[in-house]
Amino acid sequence: MNKLLLTAAISIPALGGAGAASAFATVPATADHHARSILTITVTEENGWSRVYRLTCDPDGGNHPDPAAACDALRSVGGHLSRLRRPNPICTREYAPTKVSVKGSWRGRNLSFSGSYPNSCLARAAVGAVYPARPM
Repeated sequence: MNKLLLTAAISIPALGGAGAASAFATVPATADHHARSILTITVTEENGWSRVYRLTCDPDGGNHPDPAAACDALRSVGGHLSRLRRPNPICTREYAPTKVSVKGSWRGRNLSFSGSYPNSCLARAAVGAVYPARPM
């Protein structure tokens, strides 16, 4: 009888270990899982007036006026803001210098972007929906 209990005691952990290993092996890795992105967007106009926005993606949120559009734009270029440029934008020729900086993390990597533009229309053309349009 003792021999039977000893055999059972050795067999149960061995089976449990095999079951646990196979359970881990069958858990699929999800390709859609990304680290949360947290960005600070600062827009500074010629008069020195600045607006600061927080944008989070995955899930989309923050105090950006349109976080879903901004995050979709960033996702479309893998977080590389310089790839968002819209060629030949239709903008006035007014000179009202605008600076845009974006800092934070995009899906686990550091992101830092800064650009100076002759006006807010050209800034928006450069960074798309990431540029937070001023509420009317």
